[in-house]
Amino acid sequence: MKQSSIIFLLISILAVTMLSCAGSSIEKQLKAGDTFRGQKQWDSALAEYNQVIEKNPDSAIAYQRRASVFIDKGQPELAVADLTRAIELKPDYAEAYLNRANIYIIVGKTALALPDFNKAIELQPAYINAYQGRGIYYQITKQWDLAIADFTKAISLDAEFAPAYVARGDLYAGLGKWDEAIADFTKAIELTPDDASLYSRRGNIYALQGQVDQAISDITKMIEINPDDAKAYMNRGSIYMDAGKTDLAIADFSQSIKLDRNYSLAYIFRGDAYVRMQQWDKAIADYSNYIQQVPRDVKGYLKRGRIYVQQEKPELALTDFNKAVEVAPGSFEAIFQRGDYYLKNGKYNLAITDFNKAIEILPGFADAYNSRGRAYIGLKDIDSALADFSKAMELLPDNPRVFVNRGMAYILAGQMNAALNDLNKAIDLDPDIAEAYFNRGLIYKSRRESAQALADFRKVIELNDGSELAAQAQEMLKELGVD
Repeated sequence: MKQSSIIFLLISILAVTMLSCAGSSIEKQLKAGDTFRGQKQWDSALAEYNQVIEKNPDSAIAYQRRASVFIDKGQPELAVADLTRAIELKPDYAEAYLNRANIYIIVGKTALALPDFNKAIELQPAYINAYQGRGIYYQITKQWDLAIADFTKAISLDAEFAPAYVARGDLYAGLGKWDEAIADFTKAIELTPDDASLYSRRGNIYALQGQVDQAISDITKMIEINPDDAKAYMNRGSIYMDAGKTDLAIADFSQSIKLDRNYSLAYIFRGDAYVRMQQWDKAIADYSNYIQQVPRDVKGYLKRGRIYVQQEKPELALTDFNKAVEVAPGSFEAIFQRGDYYLKNGKYNLAITDFNKAIEILPGFADAYNSRGRAYIGLKDIDSALADFSKAMELLPDNPRVFVNRGMAYILAGQMNAALNDLNKAIDLDPDIAEAYFNRGLIYKSRRESAQALADFRKVIELNDGSELAAQAQEMLKELGVD
């Protein structure tokens, strides 16, 4: 559960408990302060509560009411001071303990919160909001079972207390207990059907489970409730993307941008959709918009750079990759992407320099060793290539392409038996990997094992008919006397 959601739930508890005394028969000024607070006229409310305290400095409820205004004004230290004074004046004031505990969590003083939650429950064993608040404390401190127990206790005290279902559902979702989370969100929706956020929560879980229709239905309901919510359209568009419904995704991303021109992620997502549709110019325009809004993020530069590579515009591509490294010199993704560009353009020394940096940042990433090995192949440094391919294989032992690459290095080193072993392993891992059949065919051809060579070259053509590799396989067949 996101920290912002937890803080929202805590503030909701504060609001409920602090306003719960509004109906008491107290002085008119206190009621006037309540009215001003309800109208969000914080200074006027504060003035009324101040006068009450001046006239009656022993009024615990006045300190609690003033604390509520301090929270509204973003002054938690003053709120804690008032609640502490309220507790001094009224040691059995359960609401004051609860509210002080909630404030401690909001300001990051989590360790101070638990004793106050416990005291509130000791004073009022059926205090629903205290169990809710303590459950959130346990959630923040990653005591999952205790958190679930408190949320469940709150529900047992009031089966229609929606916030407990929401909090427990969020916790179940975070623990990957999808069915339990859906059940809780469904109950919360039943109790508060106009809360758009609940449909988002349940819809996102449906999406994770691959239940696309249910997910779309929930996010569509969210949009019906809040038709101007740009994030809701983004959410539904993302689900459409994952479901392969790219046109519908683009429509939703476009609506999101229409509602909020500064919603930078919508440009990134729509750009990705245009890439899928091979509408390169539109994708570039969206990535450029993203870069304009978030110039210090590498994503826009890398995505646009990859399109320039696709369009065979190497100078523009390199400019974007360089800019990505400039804005994030410690970014593995940016450095690795530029290294890959150098590798594909035959600039092997520059590629190795970038791959070295990438490996320093993320030494356990197999593809970095695999790519650096390919660069060493380009420089004909076979020993270094073999070392890198072997390291990649150690980190990722089931990647067939690493076996293909090391097999090629063994061929160049003249170690045909070792090469054959690696190519056989690659084919075992992926029977449709054409490069393995081609290279194995070369070994069989060199050994004059014509039947095996013919079978492998024919397999290449079967798998990749019309490709450059298939054309090379056809030439090998001709050399073996087969048209």
